[in-house]
Amino acid sequence: MAIPADVRAFVSDHDLTARNSWRAAGRTAVIGGMYAAVTAVGLLVGGAITWTVVIVAQGFILVGSYSAMHETAHGTLFGSRPVNRVASLLWGLTLLTNASLWRSFHLEHHARTGGDDDPEFRYKVRIVHPAQYLLVVPGGLQFVGQFWIESLGALFGRNPSYVRKGADTRAMKRDAVVLLAATVGIAAALVTHPLAVLHLWGGAFLIAMCVLLPLTAINEHYGCETEGETFDTTRTVVSNRAFRFLVWNTNYHVEHHLIATVPYHHVHQLHAYIKPRCRFVARSYTAFHLDVIRSCRQQGPAEAQIGH
Repeated sequence: MAIPADVRAFVSDHDLTARNSWRAAGRTAVIGGMYAAVTAVGLLVGGAITWTVVIVAQGFILVGSYSAMHETAHGTLFGSRPVNRVASLLWGLTLLTNASLWRSFHLEHHARTGGDDDPEFRYKVRIVHPAQYLLVVPGGLQFVGQFWIESLGALFGRNPSYVRKGADTRAMKRDAVVLLAATVGIAAALVTHPLAVLHLWGGAFLIAMCVLLPLTAINEHYGCETEGETFDTTRTVVSNRAFRFLVWNTNYHVEHHLIATVPYHHVHQLHAYIKPRCRFVARSYTAFHLDVIRSCRQQGPAEAQIGH
């Protein structure tokens, strides 16, 4: 989609596509430290209530791995391509995701946003009743399981349709091997030390991938137009500073789809510039979902939608 000339000039004049490896390394260290700190609280205090709180906190931190993997997919996290490649593998591994395979999926989504051939179409939902929110967990499990199976297929050269000619299939296979080995290791640990797996990572993984990720991803294009400019097809969520930090500013989704080469630490500047043109903006994720629920109740199943 065409980028308005003035927006392109603004990005160029303010050098908004410049990457900052030190900044990315610093945020990575802080996020890793936060995860270690909350886990240490659980280990030191113990108890079911403490671990419940700790695991929820871990989940909020871990869901940011998806956003960091997203940055590496566009090569905007670190200035070095090899470093981005390694970071991509590691961030994806924390979520049992083949990052190289997901990159093909995501880039195809950018190329075909909103259309029937958009690979994200398979996860497209229309909420016509609040009870559908009960499907968040199985939907998250489907997302994880489907990508894992597709990763296994990629290992043997059976790539899904969203993997186009010229994609780095060697990287996909390499990631698939590492993912398979990690899965076997986790399965073995579950047999011998199930509580340790739950406390250190398993509970957070389920919360991140089966609750938080679906609830913070559905808003990106829900209720928007299926064709047109980025301002028509995509939504930005302003959210709060703490959550924006954890998810590497991926809440600024209109801005990202407009110019994907703008890294996370500059995207808020682009948001400030284009905000008057954005058709779909939610002040928070909670506000978005409350609007969806209100829409269901006010308009009825036949007309329920959000964003217009």
